[in-house]
Amino acid sequence: MIHKDHDKIIIHRTLLNSTFRRFTELNSGLDPLDVKGFLDMFFRFLGSQHLDPKLINEDIVFILRIEDDQDSIKLIDPEEFTQILKKIDLSVINTFYVNLKGYDAARPEDGNFIENPRSNALSLFCKENALSAFRVKGRSVTIFSSDGQFIDDIQNVNTSKSAGHITHLLEPIENYSLLLKRHFKEDLLKEKTVAYWEKGRSPGSHQLVKKPEEVFNRALFRFLRDNVLMCSVLPEAHLEGGRDTIDIKVKNDETGLTYLFEIKWLGTCGTGSYGNIRANVGLKQIDIYVSESTEKVVGVLIIYDARKIKNPITYLSKIKDACHPNVRDPELIQLTDTTASKEAEKEVRK
Repeated sequence: MIHKDHDKIIIHRTLLNSTFRRFTELNSGLDPLDVKGFLDMFFRFLGSQHLDPKLINEDIVFILRIEDDQDSIKLIDPEEFTQILKKIDLSVINTFYVNLKGYDAARPEDGNFIENPRSNALSLFCKENALSAFRVKGRSVTIFSSDGQFIDDIQNVNTSKSAGHITHLLEPIENYSLLLKRHFKEDLLKEKTVAYWEKGRSPGSHQLVKKPEEVFNRALFRFLRDNVLMCSVLPEAHLEGGRDTIDIKVKNDETGLTYLFEIKWLGTCGTGSYGNIRANVGLKQIDIYVSESTEKVVGVLIIYDARKIKNPITYLSKIKDACHPNVRDPELIQLTDTTASKEAEKEVRK
């Protein structure tokens, strides 16, 4: 949105989050967003059933610039900004300028928005320093080049076959159980995108990498950041009124309700082995966080069980029964040391 004093503008992640309610990042500075990541979020947001109703009846325009130098930030002059809008007959109200990193044409399959090969929707992103405009109304998108040339029209991102299709929509954080199941299936199962078993370990040793909590924390943070709807996602975040930090903090921008996620792992790594007691410590820890917080919060303990023998976890009644009402039941993610060859052998021997 152009300021009254005609200062040069950059709309970065913080403003995008407050207005478009989705593009939250850990580093809310002026570094460019990745083009493919932006489009993933863009189309998945528009396709969501939880779309902010304010956007249904208002036009929102995004002026996109592709940077060839990912370490630099180029400003757009307000006059240039206005001329682009005039060419496509749009007003400056609800208009935003976004810096994007260059599109990696070699990896078009990345992300959750799969483009139809015959579509023109992403072709402009193969050019460095390209400027384009996305006009959004409800779930429809019209795309123009900076000289006003029409590029593509997507009437409904849920049904349009000409543009592409969405494999997963963004989810509200209230559906955290579903999100955790997806995270396991898409990232953790058989170490699909996250490596957590120690390399070179003896078969079946169930030896985790060093500092596995950091591996699990980073992976879950990235997944939630990229998949929750209308939320701010922060790792190692300070607790309002508390004495510590929480592993992952997710605040619903609409309701103000904050979800606190504490992560504990069970099993063995180079520093030792942990079992049932660690799970109880984690439950008590999340209870303290929720009880001391001055925010409206919900607390969830997430257990990553990497033990070779996965005995049932028993929570002490003196801890579980005394938990704050806003502490939810713990979530369990079971990690198995099963390679594809072992799994195939098991099937053959049945």
